[in-house]
Amino acid sequence: MGSLRSQKNLENRLNRLINQNKFLILYKMDNIKSKQLHDIKKHLKNIATIIVGKKSFIKFLILKNIAKNIKLKNLLEYIKGNICILFTNYNIYPIQLIINRYFLRSYVRIGNIATKNIIIKKGIKNLSPSQTPFFQSLGIPTRVTKGSIEIINDIILVKKNSSISASHEALLKKLDIKPLKYGLKINKAFYNLQNIDSKLVEIKNCNLDHNLSHINGILAKISIKCTLFLKYNVGFNLLNLINNYYRIYSLDK
Repeated sequence: MGSLRSQKNLENRLNRLINQNKFLILYKMDNIKSKQLHDIKKHLKNIATIIVGKKSFIKFLILKNIAKNIKLKNLLEYIKGNICILFTNYNIYPIQLIINRYFLRSYVRIGNIATKNIIIKKGIKNLSPSQTPFFQSLGIPTRVTKGSIEIINDIILVKKNSSISASHEALLKKLDIKPLKYGLKINKAFYNLQNIDSKLVEIKNCNLDHNLSHINGILAKISIKCTLFLKYNVGFNLLNLINNYYRIYSLDK
């Protein structure tokens, strides 16, 4: 009984948030710690709401309510993996800045795939000369300086998209290097349930309401000049125009 009540509460809350907020952003939350998510929610209190739930149940709720709002089908293909949903009516750029502050660094583990080149910087390391053979086994040239190991040159230890080995893991821990970052990563962004380019979230002065009105005005002036009566789909065509506008804007910047 309690489970049914909580599911109904989540359904009501989800519907209310969809109806009351213009922006809906899906985030991947792989390897996110509970405290990390708690801190983000706390920081965004009164600005944005984050919903976390099983993807199967969220999909079920969307399918259940799709007859009431056909635009909900736009979400379905992106509800996959370990996700959370953020709802807001505020400028999404400062919200994203806050979320980015809560990325945590982590050591690599055996089998991880490097998302970028992992580089060991040259210089004196706080390791005893007795560990020189370990560096030699990895092909890293060293010398002893002031009683410590000195790496002579910058070394690419692991190339991008390569797998982490046991030796890589051990060395990076010895050097206290944490090359991985875990946090909420944007999967897809929506404005009034219409797909928008996720890169818009990174644009400082992204104000879709202002630009929607601005583009409406431009189209109206064009129609008067050309003595045309324009019928256009505001939800789809104008958002495409805005997407293109911001792509050009971001390239120009």
